[in-house]
Amino acid sequence: LYREKVSWKKFLLVFIAAFVLVYLLITLLTPVNGLITNGLFSWLPDWFFLEEQAQYAAFPKNVLVIIFLFQLLLTGIALPWVEELYFRGYLLPRISRFGWAAPLLGGLFFALYHVWSLFSLLTVFLLGAVLGYVAWWTRDIRLPISLHVFANALIRFAQQLGFDGFTSLQQVFRERLRERRACRCWYNNTALIGHYGRLLRQTCPGLQAVGRSPRPGSCASDRTAKCGDP
Repeated sequence: LYREKVSWKKFLLVFIAAFVLVYLLITLLTPVNGLITNGLFSWLPDWFFLEEQAQYAAFPKNVLVIIFLFQLLLTGIALPWVEELYFRGYLLPRISRFGWAAPLLGGLFFALYHVWSLFSLLTVFLLGAVLGYVAWWTRDIRLPISLHVFANALIRFAQQLGFDGFTSLQQVFRERLRERRACRCWYNNTALIGHYGRLLRQTCPGLQAVGRSPRPGSCASDRTAKCGDP
């Protein structure tokens, strides 16, 4: 275990910087996850994806509150704590002979461990690598534990309150992909990611849109237009 204790000032600075980096990674990789999901995992049912909020509408509110509270305690606090103790506390020191590549290797193992969400493997890998570099650099296991618990608990708490902007954004983006596929027209990924940028700006007004805007007349620029072959 990395049991060295950094000062509280360094702790807060590293925590804030790492959290901002994680926030940006999740934001930028959302369209990539959408492309992977619809390209390789479109055969999975909607209920398999937790962000499909419509599937919860059939359950009473009190049942949902109990379920989300258990999610908050288990996957928001307990599980990330255990994961960090193993992946960054136990495993990372034992592969430290690989030097600067050790956190990347640990991130790969962390991603493969999330076998139930292979459609987000790239995101999980990069997040695991970030947590690995935080532990590798500071030698303080408290930092990755705090980051992981805070991020997971924040997501679960936001889901419980219905304010999860990223979840809604992923759902909307996947629906746009399905619409484009349903109209059977050719499209390129650059235009699609540009459309994601517009969705991102609408969902999170404080952020700048990413990617290029879709071409006029494309499926992304006019969702109601009928798409024909190019």
